[in-house]
Amino acid sequence: MYNNISDWDRMVAGKLYNSVNKDIFKRHALGLTRCDRFNKIALWRFKTKQRALEKLIPSAKGKEFAVFAPFYCEYGVNINVGKGCFVNYNCTFLDVAPIILGNNVWLGANVTLATPNHPFIAEERLPADYPDGKHDLEYASPIVIEDNCWICSSATICGGVTIGENSIVAAGAVVNRDVPPNSIVAGVPAKVIRQIDEDDRINVWETYEKNEVPLSVRKIKSKELSSKHTPWLRRNASICQQSLRMFLLSKTAVRWCVSFCIWCSCILSQHNKNEEHSKEHSSFLVRLVQTYSVFKQIAKSICNEYSICFSSQKLPYSGASVFVYGVLAYFLT
Repeated sequence: MYNNISDWDRMVAGKLYNSVNKDIFKRHALGLTRCDRFNKIALWRFKTKQRALEKLIPSAKGKEFAVFAPFYCEYGVNINVGKGCFVNYNCTFLDVAPIILGNNVWLGANVTLATPNHPFIAEERLPADYPDGKHDLEYASPIVIEDNCWICSSATICGGVTIGENSIVAAGAVVNRDVPPNSIVAGVPAKVIRQIDEDDRINVWETYEKNEVPLSVRKIKSKELSSKHTPWLRRNASICQQSLRMFLLSKTAVRWCVSFCIWCSCILSQHNKNEEHSKEHSSFLVRLVQTYSVFKQIAKSICNEYSICFSSQKLPYSGASVFVYGVLAYFLT
């Protein structure tokens, strides 16, 4: 205790505390012991295992909180759970600061909720002698996961993060900032991919009754769109590959512009050879002709002015200027 404030109170409040304090050490040892006891109880001893879980996490009592062992936490008493939560195998709760789970929160296997933090400067991070004795100072920030969230396998939630209700954290994501409600986040660090909407509905009961593979409205629309455009893409696969190769080889603005013109001419020539054309590509081809003519004029004017061969010389024009001119011309034509 320093200045009449216990290190436990400092820890829970998210302030710097002495992690080697005797009171902290006893509480930590008690939490680890209870966690180890819960993991060692056989699964068939369900009631005994549930009592051990409620002793480890007092807030779990009467909440229908299900945990698959092994499960790891530091204190247990800093974990607050809502009704109907589920924690899969091998999850880790570093509950130095409070971890709050809303109702119906699901966690996949190997999920880590890590509230602790340490000073970035090494000399401040390492244990040292202070006026009050030897201290190992660290701090933590709480984690809040609101109702109906799904945290997929191997995701990591960092301290100080709040995940909005109905959100999904993709497998392997590292979440280091707040997640808005009804969002899907993924990546390292995690970013919002998109919002969850009615197109994600799979009509579970109807699908179950019909014994069908679950498909959301979004996937059905994507399949229908793909079935329309796939034949056209297959017919022009070689042209697309050639144009992509040209784009990758282009290092300057004019080479990019010329590559686009070559791609346009290849597509148009291939289109003219085919007698049967699908109606859905007619508007695309009209815009393609317009864009092709604009980019062709830009490429010709620059190349004529400087007598530059497409494959070798560098240009004084920036890639951004040619690209902007082309895009503006595309929308203005």
